[in-house]
Amino acid sequence: MEIPTSDNEWDWDDLFNLFNAVEYLHRLAIVHGDIRPENIQVHEDFLHVKLTDFDVSRLELPRATSRTVAKGYAALELLSSNEGASITQKTEIWALGVLLYICLCGFPPFSGDLKTEEFPYGMDEQIRQGRFNYPSPHWDSISGPALDLIDSMLVVNPEQRFAIGQCLSYPWVLTGRLLNQDDEAGGVLSGIAGIDL
Repeated sequence: MEIPTSDNEWDWDDLFNLFNAVEYLHRLAIVHGDIRPENIQVHEDFLHVKLTDFDVSRLELPRATSRTVAKGYAALELLSSNEGASITQKTEIWALGVLLYICLCGFPPFSGDLKTEEFPYGMDEQIRQGRFNYPSPHWDSISGPALDLIDSMLVVNPEQRFAIGQCLSYPWVLTGRLLNQDDEAGGVLSGIAGIDL
C-alpha cells in the first residue's frame, strides 16, 4: 500500500469514493472480502483512493465461506467457531467501521494491546461484545455525528448494523462531501499514514 505522506493527500472525497466503491460491489452482489488499509491505495497522479486485492472477493452466496479477513477487521460473525460463517455485505460494513475509526484517530478500536487489569478483554472478547471507546485526547476534536456513524457500523448484531447506503447517506458523510470540510482529524483518512504495515 502506498501511504499518504501528508494530511492534505486525503479528504472527504476519498472517504466518499471508498464507500462508493464498496456500494458498487454490493450492488453487484460482490463482497470484497478483505477491506483493510493494506488493500487501499492512493493513485499517485490523481490522488484517488483505490480498493485493491480482490483475491478473495466473490459473489455473496449463502454457502460461500471465507476465513481470510484480518482479525482486527473481522466482525463477530466471522469469529464464530461455526465453519459456515461467511463474509457478507454486513461484515464489510464492520471492516469499514474499523477502518474509519483508525482513520480518525490513528489506532484500531480492537486490540490485544488494550487488555489491562481495568479492561480485561482480549481482542476476540472486545469484538464479540462490541467493546470499544473513544479515548481522550485522541477523540476530543472529533464530532458526535462521526462517532454516531462508527457506532452504527460497529454493531455486534449484523441485522442492526448499517448497510453501505445508510453510510453514504449519513449526514456526517454528506455534509463533509458537499462542503469538502477538513475539520475531522486533519483529513478524514489521514490516520492511515500512521499505520504500521
